[in-house]
Amino acid sequence: MADGAPPPSPEEAQREAAEFKAALHREPETRLIARRGSEAVGLIELHPLGDAVELRRFYLLNGLKQDYGPALLARTVEEARRHGRVLTVESIAPSDSRMYLAAGFTVNTRTRMAMSLKGYRPMSVIPPEGLTLRPLMLADEPLFARMAYEHYKGTADEKMVSVSPGQAEALMRALFHNEYALLEPSASRIVLDEDGHPEGGIIVSCHTTDPADKLAWVLDISIVERWRGRGLGKALLYSAMNAAHDLGYGRIGLIVTLSNETAMRVYRSLGFETYGDTMYEGWIELE
Repeated sequence: MADGAPPPSPEEAQREAAEFKAALHREPETRLIARRGSEAVGLIELHPLGDAVELRRFYLLNGLKQDYGPALLARTVEEARRHGRVLTVESIAPSDSRMYLAAGFTVNTRTRMAMSLKGYRPMSVIPPEGLTLRPLMLADEPLFARMAYEHYKGTADEKMVSVSPGQAEALMRALFHNEYALLEPSASRIVLDEDGHPEGGIIVSCHTTDPADKLAWVLDISIVERWRGRGLGKALLYSAMNAAHDLGYGRIGLIVTLSNETAMRVYRSLGFETYGDTMYEGWIELE
């Protein structure tokens, strides 16, 4: 069942866990309040990600989005242009997708997938020869940032991650510093070759809202191109699933872009199933 690298000692694991949980770092955000007369009716939050800007909140009071949404979105793009080269939106409501398309955004369709770990039997983790997997450490953040920038180029998610090294660095800083969810370093892995060079990895978080239904969530999985299609992806997923099961999680989930048919096939072969509504993400060039 081993990943190919010795586990950290209990003292090392406790120290790493404490460092991860304490490492909360937030970039300053730009907040805009939308008003109708003297009444506040909407809120926008823009978050810097290197040379990109992420739209984290786009809120209007019920019933106002149809009339005021397009103008407010145009104002949002105008404001974002002062801060970056690309404006990204990680989550767009299905009912809003046409509004974003009309504003010039490119929109991706995505879906959630999950599998139950109840009754799960841990699988053997066998990475390709010459590679080892070890648990994540806080010091791995720059390695994952470099991999993210390189590995997402040419994919459907390129603009969400690889506009610049700065965007990838800011994104990984958010993942490592608990901005999206509480990181689970003992369930996350980095892949190293015989010379200690990183070749891929998987980042897992705790996404639990109900203590009786603990949900582990894969925030990111990436593999250098030369190792794709050689079993490394399954080894990373098995490792994460094994660790999540041992940590008492009842489910493990992730989000995948629907056009990534290869990844969809792999996830389904492991027992993941789609659930929930189709999700949308988008971006717009600001230059």
